[in-house]
Formats: sequence, structure tokens, C-alpha cells
Amino acid sequence: MATMKFGTLPPNAAAPSEAATPTTSAVEVYDSPKALVAASAPATQSNFVEGDFSSSDIQLPKLKLVQRTSDESLLGFGINSLVFDQAVKVGSPDSPAEVVVLRIRKNFRQNFPYGSQEIPATFDTVAALREAGLTIGNVKNGLTASEQGFIQLAVCCPDGASEEDQARFPFEFRGKHWAMALLIVGSSAYGTCFKPIFTATLPGQPLKDGLHKGSFLLHVEKKTSPQGPYGVPKPQFTGMLDEESVAFFAQMMGA
Repeated sequence: MATMKFGTLPPNAAAPSEAATPTTSAVEVYDSPKALVAASAPATQSNFVEGDFSSSDIQLPKLKLVQRTSDESLLGFGINSLVFDQAVKVGSPDSPAEVVVLRIRKNFRQNFPYGSQEIPATFDTVAALREAGLTIGNVKNGLTASEQGFIQLAVCCPDGASEEDQARFPFEFRGKHWAMALLIVGSSAYGTCFKPIFTATLPGQPLKDGLHKGSFLLHVEKKTSPQGPYGVPKPQFTGMLDEESVAFFAQMMGA
């Protein structure tokens, strides 16, 4: 299994504290979900990659929470399971996933009734959605839009994973295997998952200088509604990372 190993930096590399210093704010604004991973693109092309590439050519694996309405391919992992790349179960209500948040982005998504064939519009600002004649809200009638969060994560391969599953996590550090993933949250999950992460970046909060400098456990919290039970992701901040770990995650996201 080919992996990218990170440990002690070579003599000619920047010291961990230098490599960990972000050149932008902890919360970055991007034009689209694809642009969220732009910094992960290689700065130079290899001898087996040719062409004019941009962020639109990058597609991160998704981290999904299985619900009653999920695709049949996901239901086999069990409702309320966190599944990476539709292939590896990395978390559940009894076993949270180990993650490091790399970047986040927010926009607004038009609301339609469940099962509607309409394609929802998305807006980067409140002003833009109001200009389109929509208001902020959760009524699913096509006339409202609600917050939607895009969270780029480093996800740790769970203990006991098969060699085939472990191969999906190509970054190795201190005996653990990691992969990048994209978690998209809306509705109540925006409140339980995105808001705590964003709050941690504010002045006086632990991750004000960079989201990749701390770690989280991503729990699944069970909830109920008139439509039935469901789950939402809920992060638990577990502490700051040491300098070598920060340098690893900075390298991983191309910072």
C-alpha cells in the first residue's frame, strides 16, 4: 500500500512553526465548493500530468451521515453511521470519528419540498438571495433559502480497518492514516456542526489562528422530528495539536 509519510521534517525544510503559519485567515471565503479545495492542488505538474488545471478539476470524497432517506448503497452501513467515500464507516453514535478541520465555507441554498425536481439555486450572500426575491427561512416552498456549510476535513482511518479500506487514507503520520473529505451540512446540522467550528475561529477562541491547529471528535447526535428520527453531526473540540502535527496538516492541505 502506497502512503505519504510525514514525520520529522528534512534539514532543508521550514521549521514546524513556520510551516504552520497561515497566510490567510482561519475562515476563508471561496467562490464555490470546488474552490474550497483549490489550495490542495499541486503547485507544479509531474511528468505524467499535462494540461491547464484549476480547482474545478478536484473532487474530494464526501463524508456522509446515513439517514433513513439515504441511498441504498449507504443504508448497509447502518442509519446514523458516518461513511467516508461511500465505502468506509468511520463513525457512529457509539464511536465518533477523529477529524481535523482544514477549511470551511458558507453559502445559502434555495429550499424546495422533498422530492421536488427543481434544481435549487445557491447564493454566496444574503444580498444576492434577496435580490433574487428570496428570504432567509426554512419553509420549503422555493421562496426561501437557508444556510449551508462546506467543511473540508482530514479524517482518520478507524482502528481495525482492512488493508483495502486503509488504502483510501493515503496520508500517514505517527502510525495513523488520514484522508481529506468534504462534509456538507444544512438545516439543523448547520447549527450542531458548522456553528461550533466557526465559533472556534473567533478572536479569543482556540482556533483563531488556523482551524488545522486543533482536533475534533465528530459525534453523531440522535434527534427526532414529526417526520421521524434522524441524526446530526456534532463536533467536540479535543485540544490543540503540537507543532509537528500542525505542520503535517498544513502540508496535507497545501498551506
